[in-house]
Amino acid sequence: MLRYFMVAALSVIACTPATQASPAAQVTPAASAPASPQPTLSAVVPESATATARPSPSATAMALDQAVGCYAEKPCRLQPGTHVTTGEFGFIPGLTFTVPSGWFSPYHSAGELALERSDVRHGIYIGRGAVPVPGHRGLAVATDGTAAGLAEWISRHPDLVISEPEQTTIGAGIDAVTVLVSVAADAETDDPDCPTRACVDFITDPVHADFPFGIPAGEVARLYLADIGDARSPNVLMVNVWSPTDSDLARLEILAQPILDSLILPVVIINN
Repeated sequence: MLRYFMVAALSVIACTPATQASPAAQVTPAASAPASPQPTLSAVVPESATATARPSPSATAMALDQAVGCYAEKPCRLQPGTHVTTGEFGFIPGLTFTVPSGWFSPYHSAGELALERSDVRHGIYIGRGAVPVPGHRGLAVATDGTAAGLAEWISRHPDLVISEPEQTTIGAGIDAVTVLVSVAADAETDDPDCPTRACVDFITDPVHADFPFGIPAGEVARLYLADIGDARSPNVLMVNVWSPTDSDLARLEILAQPILDSLILPVVIINN
């Protein structure tokens, strides 16, 4: 099983009982969604990081309750409209997003929210607490804990090809740094079981995962990195739009953009 920008190994978190799903959830198992490959990240969140002037989510948002259990083999189909994450072990409880028809969630835990559709490969993987890992090269991993610091660290990774970091905004005023990431032609692998010539591990979630995350040669990811912590407890939100090829990614980015535009963080981000 690949570990690359996916979280099958975190399923133990999703199995933990939480609160009863709301009747308004409108989340049902997808009839014939394919099993997911494997993507994204998560982790350290301040106990009560406050934000400035964030819009309130719609009172009619449908609850995506972590207790429902969304898995690769039994994903949760998302009805078109606005959804809000809920549950004791939900991903950033209170996070809202709006999806058109055709999307489902193959994974929802405290560490990650995955969104996919059956007519395009891979999908959107949202995590928190992203930090660098040394990999087989034993790279120094010290950063200032910010999104910009993480992007700068990734840009210096000898086994990765990175676009120039750009400032952008996603969702309701979420300032972010965005980069394209792929594996260098001369990259050395971090994984002896890599299904391609090289798999490069470069990020992990120290709270919710006991393994690193990376990318296999030949695939490409659009990363959005945003600061959601504070000076005392820095924390990086990572939105990963990931697909096997450049052409696949171009189509996926068009499909993903309305969802990225709709993201609203809760005023208080709970450390769960």
